[in-house]
Amino acid sequence: SKKQVHDLSLGGFALILPRNEKISVKKGTAFNECVIEVNGRKIKTKVECVTSITIDRYKLESLPYGGHKISFRFTAMSKEDREYLAEVITIESILNKQLKGA
Repeated sequence: SKKQVHDLSLGGFALILPRNEKISVKKGTAFNECVIEVNGRKIKTKVECVTSITIDRYKLESLPYGGHKISFRFTAMSKEDREYLAEVITIESILNKQLKGA
């Protein structure tokens, strides 16, 4: 199923899920067929869960009842996709700095 990614970096990403979505992922769990979509480009990757924490109520505006944050690290990705991801992250970083400096 499709989920929105948070904290995307070259190292990995996190998912933030509402409390009512009962998804339990243990640290060390590997997913060998993960696809992330970045600006319309589908990137096939392998990932491993590095942390799975509960978010308390009212910590995030979007999750008043709390939820779960599950973080993954990339364990495999094609060279082309890694270069594309690096480019996207660099552009986002530059845009964010420009917006804050304005």
